Amino acid sequence: MRLRFSILFAAVIPGLLTAATESDQVTLSDGSMLRGAVSDLSAEGAVSLTPEVASGKVIIPRAAINNVKFAQAQAEPETHASMITLRNGDSLPCEVLGLDASQVRIRTWFSGEHSIPRAAVASLALGVRPQRQVYTGPGDIATWIENVGWRSEDNALVANERGLIRRDIQLPANYILRFRLAWEGAPNFVVDFGEVAGKQTQSDDRYRFSVNGGGVDLKRQRPGGRWSPPLFASGPLPAMQGAGEAEFEFRVDSKSQEIHLYIDGRWVKRIIDRSSTALPPGTAITFQCMGNNQGPQQIKSLEVFEWDAMTQRHQNEGPGAGKEDSIITSDGERFGGQIREIAGSGASATVLSENVHAPDGVIRIALKNVTTIYFVGPDPKLPEGESMTLQLRTKGLLTLKESHFDATSLICQHPLIGEMRIDRRALSSLYTSTIPVSDQPDQP
Repeated sequence: MRLRFSILFAAVIPGLLTAATESDQVTLSDGSMLRGAVSDLSAEGAVSLTPEVASGKVIIPRAAINNVKFAQAQAEPETHASMITLRNGDSLPCEVLGLDASQVRIRTWFSGEHSIPRAAVASLALGVRPQRQVYTGPGDIATWIENVGWRSEDNALVANERGLIRRDIQLPANYILRFRLAWEGAPNFVVDFGEVAGKQTQSDDRYRFSVNGGGVDLKRQRPGGRWSPPLFASGPLPAMQGAGEAEFEFRVDSKSQEIHLYIDGRWVKRIIDRSSTALPPGTAITFQCMGNNQGPQQIKSLEVFEWDAMTQRHQNEGPGAGKEDSIITSDGERFGGQIREIAGSGASATVLSENVHAPDGVIRIALKNVTTIYFVGPDPKLPEGESMTLQLRTKGLLTLKESHFDATSLICQHPLIGEMRIDRRALSSLYTSTIPVSDQPDQP
């Protein structure tokens, strides 16, 4: 399998609301920095910035930008339990209002209502459960059980030279581990997780994730110090050759021994670990700065959630081998056929699907019992080459054509949805998507 994924180019968003706590910040490829207010984003990815120390706008071409950080916005007023995925790989959280033969109607608090052509929709994940948060940090550095060379600064952990920091974050059996790394010069991190609590030893059963200018890789150390072959590895990634920032997320399911890797909100790889009969049982994590003598390395936004892995498995099963739409219910049953519509509303809403095996040719399933709907059509494809990708705070992703800001919104053209006005409070990050290719096969 040839694997594609996107890496952060310009980071955390948003906005220029009156409640913002700081200025936007643009770090250039030569390491210099500008602060001010970002007002426009061209179709080519150029940023218009009004600097704090000068009058009038300056236009910064995409090639000159290393990192863009936007001022912190107010809290979002609403969350959505469903997620729609489009055929270009984009996704957004939403409330599903309706479905018929030609379109899917959705509502979002941040962009209002949209009618999306059904042919553009790959799947609907319905009733996605909120995950229980186990830990958020990095928090007070004094709460970490081992620390060599790290300090606390602006709600981040920072190291300028080689160093190690460790704590027990109470990883559940099925968990989501998410963290953001930032660096100057080039990244050089090692992250160990699934370790036993207490002092780290060289014989721990654990996962090791390495991030450096040569790419990223995940491997497992078995008891006794034996390392597995890489469970995942990428080649060199251009976005990691200089200063930057990226978010990494691991979703670990102990029952199926699966790990789902996300980078900057995009699903990258499903990894099946058969190196042992069970996953590492530990609940601790260790971050190491391996040193680069070029600038600080930072750990930000460390979060752990209890994970509803069953719902995720349904979302990753895919439409199946047939040429029919598919419905998957909360108890794991799959029904094929031509989905006709969602009839009714509220608690009485029902999905109707034509099926030759049903007594009257139609199966009826209460919408509240449905976890996932897949629509037949061409395989979803990420945009080729470079494009601008918007990451929403609730983990949705949107590919942009043209875009610009007004006082409250980002106004953009989406290739499948059309014009969108997106409330600044919903924005999380904006970056240039490059799609490097890895020949690393799926694990058996």
